[in-house]
Amino acid sequence: MFSDCSQIAEDIKTCQSAGKKILLSLGGASPNTVIDSDSSADSFADFLWGAFGPVQDTTLYPRPFEDAVVDGFDLDIETGGSVGYAALVNELRTRFATDSSKTYYISAAPQCVNPDPNLSDAIENSDIDYVFVPLFYFL
Repeated sequence: MFSDCSQIAEDIKTCQSAGKKILLSLGGASPNTVIDSDSSADSFADFLWGAFGPVQDTTLYPRPFEDAVVDGFDLDIETGGSVGYAALVNELRTRFATDSSKTYYISAAPQCVNPDPNLSDAIENSDIDYVFVPLFYFL
């Protein structure tokens, strides 16, 4: 899962040096994307920040992108329900506040169904910068 991603690390830095923002997308159609409580959201925020945020103690978390730091996270939660995602966003915001060297972002990609059964709670109860709703799927 966290094999050598040195080429991706280089690509992240190249894109960022060209002014592009890089967000790590979480979820997708995978049925294994589930946060089952606010406390697990806190632990997941620790992991995400340690693995993809500013380099800290590299013995605590893997660094698949080495010293490259993403500009934020995108929630593409399509299964599993809404528990914990607002808490995850709020916990990530707390960690973002500890690094004044750059601005971090959180986006969400809810499904067209309104309300989205997985992301509506996070959209309503946390600070999400961008919401990208897919209107059409091309097959």
